[in-house]
Amino acid sequence: MKFYKNIWGLGFFLCLVFFENSPSLLAQGVSSTIGGIESNPTHLSPSSIFWNPAVIGASSKTEIETNIALMGGWLIYDRSGTDPNTGQAFNSSSTSVLTPNPFVSVVSPLGTKHFRSAYSTYFPNGALAHFNPNGSQRYDLISGVFIPWNHQFTLAYTPNEHWAFATSFIYSLAFFKTELDVDMGALFGKILKTNEISRENPSLSSRVRIPMTTASSFGGAFGLFYGPNIQWSFGLSFYLPMTYSFDSEISLSRPSFFRTIGVASDGLGIQNTNNVRTNIEIENPAVLNFGFRYQPFGYWTGEYFGQYIFASLTHFTTIHFLSSPIAEIDNKTMLGEKPQDNYLVGSTQSFTIWRPFQLGLSSTYHWNGVSDELLSPSRVDFDTLNVGLFGRYHWTKSLTLGAEYSHSFMFERKVKESKSTTDGEISIISPTSSAGSYRAGLDRAALNLTYEF
Repeated sequence: MKFYKNIWGLGFFLCLVFFENSPSLLAQGVSSTIGGIESNPTHLSPSSIFWNPAVIGASSKTEIETNIALMGGWLIYDRSGTDPNTGQAFNSSSTSVLTPNPFVSVVSPLGTKHFRSAYSTYFPNGALAHFNPNGSQRYDLISGVFIPWNHQFTLAYTPNEHWAFATSFIYSLAFFKTELDVDMGALFGKILKTNEISRENPSLSSRVRIPMTTASSFGGAFGLFYGPNIQWSFGLSFYLPMTYSFDSEISLSRPSFFRTIGVASDGLGIQNTNNVRTNIEIENPAVLNFGFRYQPFGYWTGEYFGQYIFASLTHFTTIHFLSSPIAEIDNKTMLGEKPQDNYLVGSTQSFTIWRPFQLGLSSTYHWNGVSDELLSPSRVDFDTLNVGLFGRYHWTKSLTLGAEYSHSFMFERKVKESKSTTDGEISIISPTSSAGSYRAGLDRAALNLTYEF
């Protein structure tokens, strides 16, 4: 799982929800268990279409597969240093979530010999969180939602029994909202022409809210599958980057202290409620998936796979202030920092103990893509080991039922100094340091059903 995004401080918690391989809890990442923990680039099942659209080339019948997962996760943030207003250590900030994550895919040859078509719908990543509104993390995030909903249309061509080539068109509808505080002490210092202003004083905080808004994005994927014989097969796919552009209006409240200097703050354009027209860009990076399958014995199949995420070609969330009554941010842009490329490796081992039953083990390891100095509650990113167990029962020739469980071990991260800069265009906003320690965990349980016509 991953989580990150930087919207001003306007971050939102990309951790603990629709991502499963920690760092993937970012909007910069993608879940490694879409369709189930058995899915991968060489697994011949509609559940693996998210990994490799070419896997549907082996489907000779119409198939429907669904995987209904329930995910529960938590995050604890212990900020280092002392509260400048109390002189005491910051209290811990925590959040938890319990949410469903469904996947549905339909594959059919449509009466043709060499073509296969498919429609799949799923949530590739996302985030949902709610922190204490007065907690030490409030200048980075109080609450947030980011949920993309993908609809993938795939066409595969199988010239012979060994090869399959496929292309996908993806339409995504995303939902976004967030809430946090912004320290306006720098602006007050500008009014008084002094730098001796107490940081993070509640009377100098502006509550920022972005209401629920939606945006559409379009993407695509290309895949190939090669199976020279019954023992070996290979898969490769590439998913194009996608960008969500949210047009919204940010609501900024006037800090309570500014109400005592009404004339001065009015002169700066700071009203009791300030509406700022904005455009917010969230980028999902390109992804390369690859893997191979080896079946040494009829009852044992090993699948090995990897994923490379080109995150360094994207930015954390970028915000454009299109119009604002506050001159200091009117028509300005805050460009998000860039993460690092990150990657995943994994393996699935399945065993047919006796004919109707299949049991298996799955494991993945995901290296984080956010450097220490860029970590914050809204862009946390862990090295993550995900391990799981699954079982499948072939009830009839047409119907297969399954169940699975996995746990993500997210390795704690500590930051001594965090980067807190803007792009230089907005001098009145000076983000607070978010150095500290970050801990998280995630569990996932799911039921699977496959039916052939």
